[in-house]
Amino acid sequence: MRLANEAIRRVRHPIPTVNDVSFALNGAKFFSKLDLSQAYHQLELDEQSRYITTFSTHVFSKEGTHPDPRRVAGLLNAPQPNNAHEVRSFLGMANYSSKYIRDSATLTAPLRDLTKKDLKNTLAIAPCMSYFDKNKQTFVTVDASPVGISGILSQKPRNGDVDSQQIIAYATQALTDTEKRYSLTEKEALAIVWAVEHFHLFLFGSEFTLITDHKPLEIIYGQRTAKTSARIER
Repeated sequence: MRLANEAIRRVRHPIPTVNDVSFALNGAKFFSKLDLSQAYHQLELDEQSRYITTFSTHVFSKEGTHPDPRRVAGLLNAPQPNNAHEVRSFLGMANYSSKYIRDSATLTAPLRDLTKKDLKNTLAIAPCMSYFDKNKQTFVTVDASPVGISGILSQKPRNGDVDSQQIIAYATQALTDTEKRYSLTEKEALAIVWAVEHFHLFLFGSEFTLITDHKPLEIIYGQRTAKTSARIER
């Protein structure tokens, strides 16, 4: 039956990602909650473990998405970390809201120096993210700092007011020790490549506007008067 099995045209149903599902929510005004307690592959949680178990959830509304207030409250009330293990634990908790925080990698980097207060204040005012609309004009804004790179995915609202762009997602990445030794221009170029790859699901096959505040990057596309580094050439 091996040859017969190979000839079968199989219909595959990959599990969609959260971003895939959120596409369908654009324009929705009514939401319902479904408790699949008797669904297939539902595993019963031991009663003694239920009180310590939680799930990484986000709040969806007609305006967009925002962090679960209960999760944010847990971060705001988290005790001061006193050792490396507690610092890693807090960073893991903060990572839950990283998509809502601009330059979160840069903000959390000093947590090695304990600027936790600034992070808490930013978490408390995390904005509501809009749903991605493939029919709107899309922008990707990138930036780099000595310790991290970041990207912002935004769209022009239908009223045409470009100054009030709707934020779809923030993305950030801490630099490795090697990347920290890159020149500023190399870091800015790295931010472009990384952000476009990170937002691939939204950008692939569509036109978008790339925004950077680093003027020297124009040499990549213009007439070059001096030899650029091999890393920039790549």
